[in-house]
Amino acid sequence: MHCGWRTPPCLRCIGGSLFCPLLKIRAISSVVERLLHTQEVAGSNPASRTSVQSPMFYTYVLRCRDGDLYVGSALNLRKRLAQHRAGRVRATVHRLPVKLEYYEACRSELKARLRERQLKTGFGRAYLKRRLEDESRTPARNASRSDAGVAASRTRFIISKRGE
Repeated sequence: MHCGWRTPPCLRCIGGSLFCPLLKIRAISSVVERLLHTQEVAGSNPASRTSVQSPMFYTYVLRCRDGDLYVGSALNLRKRLAQHRAGRVRATVHRLPVKLEYYEACRSELKARLRERQLKTGFGRAYLKRRLEDESRTPARNASRSDAGVAASRTRFIISKRGE
């Protein structure tokens, strides 16, 4: 068994001995690389440095002409929205024009489909109604974590006032 280097096999490798120093180094490095790959340590494994961009899947909500909401999911949101607006989707062709009201990005198609099913339930529709009403009352801006904390502190303040 040869240790794999470009040099001719050493005497220990010819005999198939496991005591070859080159074979030991190679075995240890492959174990370390496998361990680092399973631990997903960024930058330590050359194979992990190449980033493979996985596609995003989207769950979206459209507001139709009649005021109803349409919930769907798609791989390419822009293309799907263009299909809706062109009248190529049977569910919304008679309710044109449609307006994109809300969307969420998911890492897998399964999660996007599950979120779509969840938004189509009564609780999901109530969530969308609250979410879209809140957005229509406040001016459009980017939300941050600090904004969420301010909103939560206001809620606690209002609750404590009622308790007095």
